[in-house]
Amino acid sequence: MLVQALVVGLLTFCTVADARDVFRTDDQSGTEYSDTESPGATRITIEESVNEPIPQWSSAQPGADQNLPEVPILYESLEITSPSNRETVRSNSGDIPVTIKSKPSLQTAHGHELRIVVDGTVQVTSGINATYQASTLDRGTHTLAVAIFDRVGVELIRSAPVVVYLHRHSLKFRKKPSPPPKK
Repeated sequence: MLVQALVVGLLTFCTVADARDVFRTDDQSGTEYSDTESPGATRITIEESVNEPIPQWSSAQPGADQNLPEVPILYESLEITSPSNRETVRSNSGDIPVTIKSKPSLQTAHGHELRIVVDGTVQVTSGINATYQASTLDRGTHTLAVAIFDRVGVELIRSAPVVVYLHRHSLKFRKKPSPPPKK
C-alpha cells in the first residue's frame, strides 16, 4: 500500500513538473512570465521542445581513417604572382623565377603537388614550394602556367597562362667597336 502511494505521488509530481502552460503578464515595468496564473495574465501554451542529439565522437586512432574515401579538396584560385603577364625578364642563364599563390594553400598532406608548365610541357614536377625556377629556357616568348595535381596525377586546377619575354645576352649581337677617330 505504501509503495502504491509512493508511485502515485511520484507520477503526480512528474506530470505537474512537466506542465506546458506559462502565463504572461504585461505591466508598466515590462513583461513577466510565470508558471502560476495571476489576475490579468494571458495563458501561453508551450509546444513540445525539439532536442538535438548529442554528437558522438569516435575514439579512432590517428591514421585509422586510411581506408576511408578521400574528400576532394576544391581550390578556389591558383595564380602566378611573379612574373606578371607580358613581363620582360633578363637572364643570361635562361632561368625565370616563378612565384605561385593558391587558395587554400597547397594540401601536401593529401599528396598534392605543384607543376610548372612551360610552353605546354611540364618542366618542373614534384614541387611543394611556392617559388620555382623555370631553367635553361631559350630567349624569346614563353607561356608559363602552374597546375596542382593529386597523388594519382589528376590535375585539380590550372592557373591562367602568363606570357613572358626572355632576353639573353648573346655574343652574336655584341656591339661592334667604334672606328678610331680620324686625324
